[in-house]
Amino acid sequence: MRDFQFLQEQAYQYLRGKILNDELEPEQVYSESQVARELNCSRTPVKDALTRLSHAKYIDIIPSRGFRLHQMTEEDLVSTFQTRVAVESFCALSIMERRDRPDGQDALAHLHELLQKQEQASERSDLAAFLEADILFHRTIMLFFPNADFAELYELHAYRIEEPARHSLREPDRCRDALEEHRAVVDAIESADIGRCYLAVLHHNESTFEHSVRLLSSR
Repeated sequence: MRDFQFLQEQAYQYLRGKILNDELEPEQVYSESQVARELNCSRTPVKDALTRLSHAKYIDIIPSRGFRLHQMTEEDLVSTFQTRVAVESFCALSIMERRDRPDGQDALAHLHELLQKQEQASERSDLAAFLEADILFHRTIMLFFPNADFAELYELHAYRIEEPARHSLREPDRCRDALEEHRAVVDAIESADIGRCYLAVLHHNESTFEHSVRLLSSR
């Protein structure tokens, strides 16, 4: 069982890495058998890895043919936007509620550290470093609680969160605006103002959503 789980995870990370590194071509149909040969394993762990990737909308499985990259749709963006606002606002408010306790203070310290990294990356025009800090900023908020359901929900939407962000941050001034929106979220958490906190999270996610929809419609 352990060997199978290892092979399944290996296949999952191998394929996920190829997707995130832009090594798979859009519209190209890939073979499950070919991946199994590349990994020198049976098709079963590859099939299970593809099922996980399909659920998270990394790929689309084509029966009797193989799989291909999932093409992001506006419906994907809407679903992810709604999920993010619901979970992220709840978690931001929870950090606010616990801002004087050790776990809340640790979360805020980490958020401030990530803001600094984003500012430095923005000054260097280092998009990769900015994106990494951006992703960690949202993960820190959304995974504040050791809640397995929240973690599973985040992983299910991770690609739909991170891939649009990667494209939208390439737009002129978007890194600068995103940094200011992140600062507004942290300031609102520290202000202990519930309405301000919710609106800061909502505004940032709305801005990201609008950029993503615009980029999608221009393709």
